[in-house]
Amino acid sequence: MTSFAKYLLTPEQKKELVDKFGHADKVPASFSSELVKRNLGELNVVVGAVERMGESMRLLQTLIDFDGEQSEIFEIYGSGGRQKNVSKNKRGVSSAEVLELLMEDKEFWRKVAKPYFEYDQSISNFALQLHFKQVEGTY
Repeated sequence: MTSFAKYLLTPEQKKELVDKFGHADKVPASFSSELVKRNLGELNVVVGAVERMGESMRLLQTLIDFDGEQSEIFEIYGSGGRQKNVSKNKRGVSSAEVLELLMEDKEFWRKVAKPYFEYDQSISNFALQLHFKQVEGTY
């Protein structure tokens, strides 16, 4: 099962998968990733992207602060020019840097990491495209 499945499958779907495959660890990532993508599209999930925080905050504001009364809080946390840094990653090591380091070990990458990451990456790509469509639809 993909790491996103913990958060983006319904309780009923999780139970059905466990019933079908015997244990969550035995659910093929390909199977759970397709369910996750279907849920993102069909359950009207609002997709925010950390890499695109300004857009994400404007999208949220459009949905929950339609009269603009709370604009200041949205600006502080990313939609405007001033932003408060709420990152706990004070060292500044990006995910891309970690991934690059993992990829240096070719055997580990081929056998362990690539099969694990490829389905999560497909979900991430799908969600980012959905995010772009949602942002485009709010302006």
